[in-house]
Amino acid sequence: MNPLSFSHFFYFILLSNLCIVSIHAESNFGNRLEQKTKKILSIVAEEHYLRDSKIRSGFSEIVKESFLTSLDPHGIYFTQKDISELNKYDFQIHSRDRIRISPFLNVVAVVYKTRLIASLKYLEKLKRNRLNSLSEGNIEFYRRRETDFPVDEEARRERWNRYFRYNLLSFEFDLNYSSTANGLKSISKQKFTSSVASKLRKSIQSVLYPTSGNYDSYMDSQFLNAMLKVYDPHSYYLSSSEKRYYDRINSSEDYYFGITLVENNFGYAEIKDVIHGSPAWKSANIHSGDRILGIRVTSKNRTLDTSNYSVDEMESFLSEIGNGTSLFKIRKKDGRILSVSMQKEKSVSNENAVTGYFLKGKYRIGYLYLSSFYTNFDTDSKGCAQDIAKEIYKLRKENIQGLILDLRDNDGGKSFEMKQVANIFIDIDPFLGGDTPLFREKKSFTDHHLYDIATDSEYSSGGALYNGPLLILLNGGSASASEGLASILRSYDRAIIVGGISFGKASSQLPFPLKGNAQNSDFIFLTTNMFFNVKGITYQQEGIIPDISLPSLSDLYDKESNLPFSIPKETLDAQKELGDKMNSFRVDVARLSEMSRDRLKHNQNFSLIQTLIRRYRKLKISVEQLPLNSEEYFKIKADLERFKQDLEFATQNRISVFSVESLTFDQVLEKIDPFIMNLRSKEKKQIERSIYIDEAYKIMCDYLQLSKKEEEK
Repeated sequence: MNPLSFSHFFYFILLSNLCIVSIHAESNFGNRLEQKTKKILSIVAEEHYLRDSKIRSGFSEIVKESFLTSLDPHGIYFTQKDISELNKYDFQIHSRDRIRISPFLNVVAVVYKTRLIASLKYLEKLKRNRLNSLSEGNIEFYRRRETDFPVDEEARRERWNRYFRYNLLSFEFDLNYSSTANGLKSISKQKFTSSVASKLRKSIQSVLYPTSGNYDSYMDSQFLNAMLKVYDPHSYYLSSSEKRYYDRINSSEDYYFGITLVENNFGYAEIKDVIHGSPAWKSANIHSGDRILGIRVTSKNRTLDTSNYSVDEMESFLSEIGNGTSLFKIRKKDGRILSVSMQKEKSVSNENAVTGYFLKGKYRIGYLYLSSFYTNFDTDSKGCAQDIAKEIYKLRKENIQGLILDLRDNDGGKSFEMKQVANIFIDIDPFLGGDTPLFREKKSFTDHHLYDIATDSEYSSGGALYNGPLLILLNGGSASASEGLASILRSYDRAIIVGGISFGKASSQLPFPLKGNAQNSDFIFLTTNMFFNVKGITYQQEGIIPDISLPSLSDLYDKESNLPFSIPKETLDAQKELGDKMNSFRVDVARLSEMSRDRLKHNQNFSLIQTLIRRYRKLKISVEQLPLNSEEYFKIKADLERFKQDLEFATQNRISVFSVESLTFDQVLEKIDPFIMNLRSKEKKQIERSIYIDEAYKIMCDYLQLSKKEEEK
């Protein structure tokens, strides 16, 4: 049909008072994005693990629904009438070459922009309303769904009323909740409407007038990501500017202001901590609890209002600021407004840096925490494997008797680095190649052959760098490469796995540029491989099941198996025997697990966590449909706050069986650098108070004690 037939054209004229020129102004957008989609689908057909198997009957409709939901997840912009009209426009993806989506995309771009502008106008009206004049009832939040769009314009305004009231109540609670017996303070209901309207207005304006790119580029990103997510949840599109940011955050060195951020209940970014010795610390005017209201970037001669930024928005903007001087507008906790001038300095990122400690008690046990498998692109350091190797070298000088490698909440990173780390702990002759692989992989779901991935690491040529007792800590946030490492070490009986069931992501992704010049190109990241252990077993959708389980709230995290369009686990008859295993544990793991369970029965902290897990399940249900009555809403939010406090109390050990000591080499650095001393002091306190590290230490002690008895027989 004609994409701009008279009846449909007349509908959109009535909808937004648009003229013919304004509709045709979007026509190039749809044509351009259609061509871009063809190119991406060609790459997908050649490179994605599923190839083009997803393009079948119903694919177009799923992509369309996912796209519209991504534009309006709360159902506050489109109406069902809008959707009915939009569905009359061509949207067909039959194959990588047979695509007709530009008519639909052109009209969506116009209608969505019109609805955003209309919402800005309606916000001005809501801003003048009193809280008690807005609808109460309930507001629903769905974790995964097609958006439940309102029937008509009246229903859409009612949805906006509830959404606005929800944000007002959230803001009021966030600013006035106290953990003391006083609870909620009495305040004016009208006081914060302007602030709430401003935040929601800026959220809409960030789509219409994004700080980087434009409205079309935003729509590109929403559509292409919606389409790629139908293939699997880990394939995605990045614009060239987003790709540069991605590379930067995966490096362990960068220029920083030295502040960490936390998001309050309302969604605003707030300063959580100031790193000792950093530019923010040196200013003497920035502290925990302050808020950044605005930033003037001198090099660009412009000031940006950041008062309503979320943590993600603030971190993204801060990362884009160059190394020149910037002027920060800071609101102190007491309400004062200060102007603070700062310039970024080069510093090691605490998130990616690896620091070793030894736990001094009955036995001397080394401890390493790795938050991600990072690679440094712009420095002499080769990445986390080299950093870990350096720390293990120092730990060996301390005569450690065992090592705990903490991979909790490590969501992966570079699989090459994971492979290098595995070689640090496994003594494999690199010249044996595929006869002694680290792991195996499939490159397509239609390919039933498993390819052996052998070692080629610098760390394996002279034997394993560390071949002593090894314990791996995992939880529900451990994903991808961290699971791969645990799987490899388990395959060779090289480590005991302790904690919770991991996330269950056995796939890996590679970037593909859309232009020849990769430096300035948009990218797509596609799932290209599936990992299997040396026996031909994958942990996809299942996760790594620990040898010794410790109760944790991470057990309730969403896992790979819960994600829409997750690639199913494959079962293959492809066993591979290893022969003699290396560095195998000489003590029955079942015995260690029994000893741990006996301890946990009498541990008040872990008993409390079990209670909190049951409590969290009930709270989770209650927040999926929140009441908009003030008293009921505040009660649920107060319960959530108390839950967070109880969880923090439960997970922090009050009596530790070990002390945390800096390595001899690091002690020298701490004496001459107060910044490092302050940073390490905080880390040591966190380690000492963790009930999970405490139990891991006790399990390692059990192992060493039982091993000693075995040797004495």
